[in-house]
Amino acid sequence: NECARVAVSACRMIVHCQHKGDILVFLAGQPDVLKAVDMMRYELSQSSCTISGERVVCFPLYGALSQGEQDKVRKSIEALKCDRKIIFATNIAETSVTIDGIKFVVDSGREKVVKLDPRTGWPSLQIQPVTRSSVKQRRGRAGRTSAGWYVPLYSGAFAEQMLPLRPPEICRCDLASPLLDVLCLVKEWLPELEMLDPPPKEAVRRAIDTLTYLEAINEVQGDSIPKPTPKGSQMARLPLSCPQSAAMLIRASKRDLATSEEVAAIAAMLEVGVDRLLKTKDRDRLEEKMCGHRDESGDHITLLNLFLEYRHHKEKKMGERNYIQHWCKRNGIQARVMESAYKVYQQIRQAMKRCNIPILSCPRYLP
Repeated sequence: NECARVAVSACRMIVHCQHKGDILVFLAGQPDVLKAVDMMRYELSQSSCTISGERVVCFPLYGALSQGEQDKVRKSIEALKCDRKIIFATNIAETSVTIDGIKFVVDSGREKVVKLDPRTGWPSLQIQPVTRSSVKQRRGRAGRTSAGWYVPLYSGAFAEQMLPLRPPEICRCDLASPLLDVLCLVKEWLPELEMLDPPPKEAVRRAIDTLTYLEAINEVQGDSIPKPTPKGSQMARLPLSCPQSAAMLIRASKRDLATSEEVAAIAAMLEVGVDRLLKTKDRDRLEEKMCGHRDESGDHITLLNLFLEYRHHKEKKMGERNYIQHWCKRNGIQARVMESAYKVYQQIRQAMKRCNIPILSCPRYLP
Protein backbone atom coordinates (compact mmCIF):
# COMPACT_ATOMS: atom_id res chain seq x y z
CA ASN A 1 0.00 0.00 0.00
CA GLU A 2 2.85 2.39 0.81
CA CYS A 3 4.50 1.75 -2.56
CA ALA A 4 1.20 2.36 -4.37
CA ARG A 5 0.60 5.57 -2.40
CA VAL A 6 4.05 6.95 -3.24
CA ALA A 7 3.58 6.06 -6.92
CA VAL A 8 0.23 7.87 -7.06
CA SER A 9 1.77 10.90 -5.37
CA ALA A 10 4.59 10.95 -7.94
CA CYS A 11 2.06 10.82 -10.79
CA ARG A 12 0.15 13.73 -9.28
CA MET A 13 3.33 15.81 -9.05
CA ILE A 14 4.21 15.08 -12.70
CA VAL A 15 0.78 16.22 -13.87
CA HIS A 16 1.02 19.40 -11.79
CA CYS A 17 4.34 20.21 -13.49
CA GLN A 18 2.40 20.69 -16.75
CA HIS A 19 4.78 18.53 -18.80
CA LYS A 20 2.78 16.75 -21.50
CA GLY A 21 2.99 13.00 -22.04
CA ASP A 22 1.66 9.71 -20.72
CA ILE A 23 3.01 8.10 -17.55
CA LEU A 24 4.08 4.48 -17.08
CA VAL A 25 4.50 3.30 -13.48
CA PHE A 26 6.33 0.06 -12.65
CA LEU A 27 5.18 -1.67 -9.46
CA ALA A 28 6.15 -5.00 -7.90
CA GLY A 29 3.04 -7.07 -8.55
CA GLN A 30 -0.61 -7.25 -9.46
CA PRO A 31 -1.96 -6.35 -5.98
CA ASP A 32 0.16 -3.16 -5.94
CA VAL A 33 -1.03 -2.28 -9.45
CA LEU A 34 -4.70 -2.69 -8.57
CA LYS A 35 -4.31 -0.75 -5.31
CA ALA A 36 -2.62 2.14 -7.13
CA VAL A 37 -5.33 2.18 -9.82
CA ASP A 38 -8.05 2.28 -7.15
CA MET A 39 -6.31 5.16 -5.35
CA MET A 40 -5.77 7.12 -8.56
CA ARG A 41 -9.33 6.61 -9.78
CA TYR A 42 -10.67 7.71 -6.41
CA GLU A 43 -8.68 10.93 -6.64
CA LEU A 44 -9.95 11.51 -10.16
CA SER A 45 -13.55 10.86 -9.11
CA GLN A 46 -13.22 13.66 -6.55
CA SER A 47 -12.19 16.16 -9.22
CA SER A 48 -14.35 15.30 -12.25
CA CYS A 49 -11.54 13.12 -13.72
CA THR A 50 -9.20 16.10 -14.02
CA ILE A 51 -5.90 17.12 -12.44
CA SER A 52 -4.68 20.68 -13.00
CA GLY A 53 -7.29 21.03 -15.73
CA GLU A 54 -6.22 17.87 -17.59
CA ARG A 55 -8.58 15.02 -18.34
CA VAL A 56 -6.73 11.96 -17.00
CA VAL A 57 -7.53 8.24 -17.31
CA CYS A 58 -5.61 5.39 -15.68
CA PHE A 59 -5.28 1.71 -16.47
CA PRO A 60 -3.78 -1.42 -14.89
CA LEU A 61 -1.45 -3.68 -16.88
CA TYR A 62 -0.38 -7.16 -15.74
CA GLY A 63 -0.01 -10.63 -17.20
CA ALA A 64 -3.40 -12.04 -16.14
CA LEU A 65 -5.30 -9.10 -17.64
CA SER A 66 -7.63 -10.07 -20.50
CA GLN A 67 -6.56 -9.23 -24.05
CA GLY A 68 -9.41 -6.73 -24.39
CA GLU A 69 -8.27 -4.82 -21.30
CA GLN A 70 -4.65 -4.83 -22.53
CA ASP A 71 -5.78 -3.42 -25.88
CA LYS A 72 -7.36 -0.43 -24.10
CA VAL A 73 -3.94 0.48 -22.68
CA ARG A 74 -2.49 0.79 -26.19
CA LYS A 75 -5.16 3.25 -27.39
CA SER A 76 -4.07 6.83 -28.04
CA ILE A 77 -5.28 9.70 -25.91
CA GLU A 78 -7.28 10.93 -28.92
CA ALA A 79 -9.17 7.62 -29.07
CA LEU A 80 -9.68 7.72 -25.30
CA LYS A 81 -10.80 11.39 -25.47
CA CYS A 82 -8.45 12.50 -22.71
CA ASP A 83 -5.34 14.64 -22.27
CA ARG A 84 -3.15 12.08 -20.52
CA LYS A 85 -3.18 8.42 -19.51
CA ILE A 86 -1.44 6.84 -16.55
CA ILE A 87 -0.59 3.14 -16.68
CA PHE A 88 0.28 1.17 -13.54
CA ALA A 89 2.09 -1.99 -14.64
CA THR A 90 4.14 -4.97 -13.53
CA ASN A 91 7.36 -5.90 -15.31
CA ILE A 92 5.26 -7.15 -18.25
CA ALA A 93 5.63 -3.61 -19.63
CA GLU A 94 9.44 -3.94 -19.77
CA THR A 95 9.53 -5.98 -22.97
CA SER A 96 6.26 -7.83 -23.61
CA VAL A 97 4.05 -4.80 -24.31
CA THR A 98 4.97 -1.66 -26.26
CA ILE A 99 2.97 1.50 -25.53
CA ASP A 100 3.33 4.63 -27.64
CA GLY A 101 3.25 8.10 -26.12
CA ILE A 102 5.05 7.31 -22.86
CA LYS A 103 7.15 10.31 -21.73
CA PHE A 104 7.48 9.53 -18.02
CA VAL A 105 8.52 6.30 -16.34
CA VAL A 106 8.02 6.05 -12.58
CA ASP A 107 9.91 3.05 -11.19
CA SER A 108 9.44 1.44 -7.78
CA GLY A 109 12.60 -0.59 -8.40
CA ARG A 110 10.93 -3.79 -7.26
CA GLU A 111 9.53 -6.90 -8.91
CA LYS A 112 8.10 -10.29 -8.02
CA VAL A 113 10.21 -13.29 -9.04
CA VAL A 114 9.51 -17.00 -8.66
CA LYS A 115 12.14 -18.43 -6.32
CA LEU A 116 12.48 -21.59 -4.30
CA ASP A 117 11.66 -20.86 -0.68
CA PRO A 118 14.49 -22.50 1.32
CA ARG A 119 12.24 -22.80 4.37
CA THR A 120 9.35 -24.68 2.72
CA GLY A 121 11.05 -26.15 -0.34
CA TRP A 122 8.25 -24.83 -2.57
CA PRO A 123 8.50 -22.14 -5.26
CA SER A 124 6.91 -18.82 -4.33
CA LEU A 125 6.65 -15.27 -5.61
CA GLN A 126 9.07 -13.08 -3.70
CA ILE A 127 9.53 -9.31 -3.92
CA GLN A 128 13.11 -8.24 -4.59
CA PRO A 129 15.03 -5.34 -6.17
CA VAL A 130 15.06 -5.34 -9.96
CA THR A 131 18.37 -5.87 -11.75
CA ARG A 132 20.41 -3.10 -13.34
CA SER A 133 19.59 -4.53 -16.76
CA SER A 134 15.87 -4.19 -15.91
CA VAL A 135 16.42 -0.56 -14.86
CA LYS A 136 18.05 0.09 -18.23
CA GLN A 137 15.11 -1.56 -20.00
CA ARG A 138 12.60 0.48 -18.00
CA ARG A 139 14.45 3.72 -18.70
CA GLY A 140 14.15 2.90 -22.38
CA ARG A 141 10.35 2.96 -22.14
CA ALA A 142 10.43 6.74 -21.53
CA GLY A 143 10.45 9.03 -24.54
CA ARG A 144 11.21 6.50 -27.25
CA THR A 145 10.47 9.05 -30.00
CA SER A 146 11.44 12.24 -28.13
CA ALA A 147 12.84 13.42 -24.79
CA GLY A 148 11.54 11.56 -21.74
CA TRP A 149 12.00 11.42 -17.96
CA TYR A 150 12.82 8.54 -15.62
CA VAL A 151 11.63 8.96 -12.01
CA PRO A 152 13.07 6.39 -9.55
CA LEU A 153 11.18 5.82 -6.30
CA TYR A 154 14.21 4.29 -4.60
CA SER A 155 17.37 5.57 -2.97
CA GLY A 156 20.98 5.26 -4.08
CA ALA A 157 21.59 2.75 -1.29
CA PHE A 158 18.73 0.61 -2.61
CA ALA A 159 20.18 0.82 -6.14
CA GLU A 160 23.49 -0.55 -4.87
CA GLN A 161 21.69 -3.77 -3.85
CA MET A 162 20.69 -4.45 -7.45
CA LEU A 163 22.42 -7.29 -9.26
CA PRO A 164 23.71 -6.72 -12.79
CA LEU A 165 21.54 -9.56 -14.16
CA ARG A 166 18.85 -11.84 -12.81
CA PRO A 167 20.19 -15.29 -11.80
CA PRO A 168 19.29 -18.04 -14.29
CA GLU A 169 16.04 -19.82 -13.58
CA ILE A 170 17.80 -23.14 -12.98
CA CYS A 171 19.48 -21.53 -9.96
CA ARG A 172 16.20 -20.47 -8.35
CA CYS A 173 13.54 -23.02 -9.37
CA ASP A 174 12.40 -26.41 -8.11
CA LEU A 175 14.60 -29.00 -9.86
CA ALA A 176 12.45 -32.09 -9.28
CA SER A 177 10.73 -31.97 -12.67
CA PRO A 178 13.85 -31.04 -14.74
CA LEU A 179 15.91 -33.76 -13.02
CA LEU A 180 13.29 -36.43 -13.75
CA ASP A 181 12.71 -35.29 -17.35
CA VAL A 182 16.42 -35.28 -18.25
CA LEU A 183 16.99 -38.62 -16.49
CA CYS A 184 14.07 -40.38 -18.23
CA LEU A 185 13.93 -38.71 -21.62
CA VAL A 186 17.61 -37.83 -22.30
CA LYS A 187 19.17 -40.59 -20.15
CA GLU A 188 21.52 -38.05 -18.52
CA TRP A 189 21.97 -36.89 -14.91
CA LEU A 190 21.44 -33.13 -14.88
CA PRO A 191 23.97 -32.22 -12.13
CA GLU A 192 26.77 -33.89 -14.13
CA LEU A 193 26.11 -31.95 -17.34
CA GLU A 194 28.42 -29.04 -18.11
CA MET A 195 26.55 -25.78 -17.49
CA LEU A 196 27.57 -22.14 -17.33
CA ASP A 197 25.50 -21.78 -14.15
CA PRO A 198 25.17 -25.11 -12.32
CA PRO A 199 22.23 -25.40 -9.90
CA PRO A 200 22.88 -25.16 -6.14
CA LYS A 201 23.73 -28.47 -4.46
CA GLU A 202 21.02 -27.89 -1.85
CA ALA A 203 18.38 -27.57 -4.58
CA VAL A 204 19.59 -30.81 -6.19
CA ARG A 205 19.48 -32.63 -2.86
CA ARG A 206 15.95 -31.40 -2.16
CA ALA A 207 14.82 -32.48 -5.65
CA ILE A 208 16.32 -35.97 -5.11
CA ASP A 209 14.48 -36.25 -1.79
CA THR A 210 11.19 -35.26 -3.47
CA LEU A 211 11.59 -37.76 -6.34
CA THR A 212 12.61 -40.54 -3.93
CA TYR A 213 9.55 -39.86 -1.76
CA LEU A 214 7.32 -39.99 -4.86
CA GLU A 215 8.95 -43.30 -5.85
CA ALA A 216 10.03 -41.80 -9.17
CA ILE A 217 13.69 -42.81 -8.67
CA ASN A 218 15.42 -45.45 -6.61
CA GLU A 219 17.16 -44.49 -3.39
CA VAL A 220 20.53 -42.86 -3.98
CA GLN A 221 23.54 -44.45 -2.30
CA GLY A 222 26.36 -41.93 -1.79
CA ASP A 223 27.25 -40.10 -5.01
CA SER A 224 25.76 -42.74 -7.32
CA ILE A 225 23.44 -41.70 -10.14
CA PRO A 226 19.81 -42.66 -9.44
CA LYS A 227 17.76 -44.72 -11.85
CA PRO A 228 14.13 -43.97 -12.73
CA THR A 229 11.48 -46.42 -11.61
CA PRO A 230 8.67 -47.54 -13.97
CA LYS A 231 6.45 -45.07 -12.15
CA GLY A 232 9.01 -42.29 -12.67
CA SER A 233 9.17 -43.04 -16.40
CA GLN A 234 5.39 -42.68 -16.59
CA MET A 235 5.51 -39.42 -14.64
CA ALA A 236 8.06 -37.93 -17.04
CA ARG A 237 5.81 -38.65 -20.03
CA LEU A 238 2.84 -36.77 -18.58
CA PRO A 239 2.48 -33.10 -19.66
CA LEU A 240 2.65 -31.77 -16.10
CA SER A 241 5.25 -29.37 -14.72
CA CYS A 242 4.85 -30.64 -11.16
CA PRO A 243 5.91 -34.25 -10.36
CA GLN A 244 3.54 -34.25 -7.38
CA SER A 245 0.60 -33.82 -9.79
CA ALA A 246 1.88 -36.64 -11.99
CA ALA A 247 2.26 -38.96 -8.98
CA MET A 248 -1.22 -37.98 -7.80
CA LEU A 249 -2.66 -38.87 -11.21
CA ILE A 250 -0.98 -42.29 -11.34
CA ARG A 251 -2.15 -43.10 -7.81
CA ALA A 252 -5.72 -42.12 -8.72
CA SER A 253 -5.70 -44.61 -11.61
CA LYS A 254 -5.50 -47.58 -9.23
CA ARG A 255 -8.66 -49.63 -8.83
CA ASP A 256 -9.05 -48.83 -5.13
CA LEU A 257 -9.48 -45.12 -5.95
CA ALA A 258 -10.59 -45.14 -9.62
CA THR A 259 -10.70 -41.33 -9.92
CA SER A 260 -8.03 -40.57 -12.54
CA GLU A 261 -10.57 -38.75 -14.75
CA GLU A 262 -11.33 -36.25 -12.00
CA VAL A 263 -7.71 -35.93 -10.86
CA ALA A 264 -6.70 -35.14 -14.46
CA ALA A 265 -9.14 -32.22 -14.37
CA ILE A 266 -7.77 -31.00 -11.02
CA ALA A 267 -4.18 -31.31 -12.29
CA ALA A 268 -5.09 -29.28 -15.40
CA MET A 269 -6.61 -26.52 -13.27
CA LEU A 270 -3.54 -26.41 -11.03
CA GLU A 271 -1.28 -26.35 -14.09
CA VAL A 272 -2.74 -23.10 -15.46
CA GLY A 273 -2.66 -21.45 -12.01
CA VAL A 274 -5.56 -20.53 -9.79
CA ASP A 275 -4.35 -16.91 -9.48
CA ARG A 276 -4.61 -16.49 -13.27
CA LEU A 277 -8.01 -18.18 -13.36
CA LEU A 278 -9.98 -15.70 -11.28
CA LYS A 279 -10.68 -12.13 -12.32
CA THR A 280 -9.07 -10.12 -9.54
CA LYS A 281 -11.43 -7.18 -9.92
CA ASP A 282 -14.31 -9.55 -9.07
CA ARG A 283 -12.72 -10.92 -5.89
CA ASP A 284 -15.01 -8.87 -3.64
CA ARG A 285 -17.97 -10.76 -5.09
CA LEU A 286 -16.16 -14.07 -5.37
CA GLU A 287 -17.93 -15.74 -2.44
CA GLU A 288 -21.30 -15.05 -4.03
CA LYS A 289 -20.19 -16.11 -7.50
CA MET A 290 -18.48 -19.31 -6.38
CA CYS A 291 -21.07 -20.53 -3.89
CA GLY A 292 -22.56 -22.93 -6.47
CA HIS A 293 -19.17 -24.58 -7.05
CA ARG A 294 -17.68 -24.51 -3.56
CA ASP A 295 -17.25 -27.83 -1.83
CA GLU A 296 -16.68 -28.43 1.88
CA SER A 297 -14.00 -31.00 0.99
CA GLY A 298 -11.61 -28.23 -0.04
CA ASP A 299 -10.31 -26.10 -2.87
CA HIS A 300 -9.32 -29.02 -5.10
CA ILE A 301 -12.90 -30.30 -5.30
CA THR A 302 -14.09 -26.71 -5.84
CA LEU A 303 -11.76 -26.48 -8.85
CA LEU A 304 -13.09 -29.82 -10.08
CA ASN A 305 -16.69 -28.62 -9.83
CA LEU A 306 -15.81 -25.48 -11.74
CA PHE A 307 -14.04 -27.44 -14.48
CA LEU A 308 -16.83 -30.01 -14.87
CA GLU A 309 -19.45 -27.30 -15.29
CA TYR A 310 -17.27 -25.51 -17.84
CA ARG A 311 -16.72 -28.76 -19.76
CA HIS A 312 -20.45 -29.49 -19.69
CA HIS A 313 -21.33 -26.10 -21.16
CA LYS A 314 -18.50 -26.19 -23.67
CA GLU A 315 -19.35 -29.64 -25.04
CA LYS A 316 -23.10 -29.07 -24.93
CA LYS A 317 -22.89 -25.61 -26.53
CA MET A 318 -20.18 -26.53 -29.03
CA GLY A 319 -19.50 -23.58 -31.32
CA GLU A 320 -21.46 -21.06 -29.23
CA ARG A 321 -18.44 -19.01 -28.13
CA ASN A 322 -20.54 -16.13 -26.81
CA TYR A 323 -22.35 -18.44 -24.41
CA ILE A 324 -19.06 -19.71 -22.92
CA GLN A 325 -17.74 -16.13 -22.65
CA HIS A 326 -20.91 -15.07 -20.83
CA TRP A 327 -20.71 -18.07 -18.48
CA CYS A 328 -17.10 -17.24 -17.57
CA LYS A 329 -17.90 -13.58 -17.02
CA ARG A 330 -20.88 -14.46 -14.82
CA ASN A 331 -18.64 -16.64 -12.65
CA GLY A 332 -15.79 -14.12 -12.47
CA ILE A 333 -13.20 -16.28 -14.23
CA GLN A 334 -10.88 -15.70 -17.18
CA ALA A 335 -12.28 -17.40 -20.30
CA ARG A 336 -8.90 -17.79 -21.99
CA VAL A 337 -7.34 -19.36 -18.87
CA MET A 338 -10.26 -21.76 -18.56
CA GLU A 339 -9.80 -22.70 -22.21
CA SER A 340 -6.11 -23.35 -21.49
CA ALA A 341 -7.09 -25.66 -18.62
CA TYR A 342 -9.44 -27.55 -20.95
CA LYS A 343 -6.65 -28.02 -23.53
CA VAL A 344 -4.22 -29.21 -20.84
CA TYR A 345 -6.87 -31.67 -19.64
CA GLN A 346 -7.19 -33.08 -23.16
CA GLN A 347 -3.40 -33.38 -23.44
CA ILE A 348 -3.29 -35.24 -20.10
CA ARG A 349 -5.94 -37.71 -21.29
CA GLN A 350 -4.02 -38.37 -24.50
CA ALA A 351 -0.79 -38.91 -22.54
CA MET A 352 -2.60 -41.29 -20.17
CA LYS A 353 -3.71 -43.40 -23.13
CA ARG A 354 -0.15 -43.50 -24.52
CA CYS A 355 1.20 -44.52 -21.13
CA ASN A 356 -1.56 -47.13 -20.58
CA ILE A 357 -2.77 -45.30 -17.47
CA PRO A 358 -6.42 -46.27 -16.89
CA ILE A 359 -8.93 -43.42 -17.20
CA LEU A 360 -11.41 -44.15 -14.43
CA SER A 361 -14.19 -41.98 -13.07
CA CYS A 362 -16.03 -41.78 -9.77
CA PRO A 363 -19.77 -42.48 -10.27
CA ARG A 364 -20.59 -39.19 -8.55
CA TYR A 365 -18.97 -37.23 -11.39
CA LEU A 366 -20.16 -39.27 -14.36
CA PRO A 367 -22.19 -37.15 -16.85
